[in-house]
Amino acid sequence: MSKEILFIDDEPFFASRYVEELEKRSVVHFRDSAQAGLVAFDEHAEIGCIVLDIMMPPPEGVTLASTGDGLDTGLWVLESLKDRLIEKKIPVVVLTNRMSSHVQGTIDKRGFPEGFVEVRSKIETPRFYLPHAIGKLLDKWA
Repeated sequence: MSKEILFIDDEPFFASRYVEELEKRSVVHFRDSAQAGLVAFDEHAEIGCIVLDIMMPPPEGVTLASTGDGLDTGLWVLESLKDRLIEKKIPVVVLTNRMSSHVQGTIDKRGFPEGFVEVRSKIETPRFYLPHAIGKLLDKWA
């Protein structure tokens, strides 16, 4: 992996094991909030993939209703970046503790190209597998 990765998760302790593994292969920009993630996306032109949590506190100024009281903040981030992600071919891996099939179905209804956003369970995704999953997405969308 030569592309940079933007990792957005409000749980730094949890994310650190994934970030450590990814940093062996790529530059990783870790951000612990949706708002900081959006800023980092604009600041780093070499981002080739995003790893995104779904449940996070909503950004300041965003209504709780538009993020499902924080349960869908990651979906709000995806929607906010959608056009630019598709245009730049920047795929997304969603890591979540929620039921993956439900989250994938919700994302599929938002009009992303098939396979562009891959939803993975945090519990079922070992840290050593995430770089492999990202590599496959980058190969497909590069």
